[in-house]
Amino acid sequence: MSSPSCSFSSLPDFVEDESMAEEDREIRMDLEAFKASLRAEYRKRIEELRTQYEEELSDEASKKRQEVELQVARMRSDQKRRFRKAVKEAQEHIVAEMRHQVSALTNESVALALERIEERITRLREDPKTYASLMRALVAEAVDALGEPAIVFVDVGECGLPPEHPLIEGVREDSMDCWGGCKVKDAATGTRLVDNTLKTRWKRAEKSLRFLLSESFHDVFEILERTAQQLRVS
Repeated sequence: MSSPSCSFSSLPDFVEDESMAEEDREIRMDLEAFKASLRAEYRKRIEELRTQYEEELSDEASKKRQEVELQVARMRSDQKRRFRKAVKEAQEHIVAEMRHQVSALTNESVALALERIEERITRLREDPKTYASLMRALVAEAVDALGEPAIVFVDVGECGLPPEHPLIEGVREDSMDCWGGCKVKDAATGTRLVDNTLKTRWKRAEKSLRFLLSESFHDVFEILERTAQQLRVS
């Protein structure tokens, strides 16, 4: 009985198949390793980019926040300046208006006082006794001021009012719009004149009297200035 014969004719194919399979596995393993390495590198790069972008975004956000805060601060500062300016302008307007009103009141009061004084002076003639006494004093004063023989000029109808005086050489009537009083000229040349009429005396006294009356309102202006200082306090 003959033993079965063994054929090795297919062995090389089998060995070749095994070798190819092993090579295929190695290739796949290398491929997987490469893919894993690539994924790791990708994740690492992504993480680096994320960190970089986060830092950049954080820096940018910080810059923007600072810019916005600076703009807001400027706006607030601007609003405060505008507010202070508006308040200051309002205060200055109020103070100016107060000064105007007080000044107007002062001028009106002084003018009214002067008007009443003037009215009383113009009506002195309505009291003959008082006016006669005043005329004697005015004539004597004027003649003494001239200091030499004089001619006295009085309004029409008043030639009997001048007093006896050693320097008076004559009295003459003349139509004078003067509210009363007299004018005196030297008897020698008639060139020296002393005007002692009530109207002229009033004109000379009015300026000083106006100043004195205005001074009586000094306290009012002091109160106004104190009020103005209080208004200026911010």
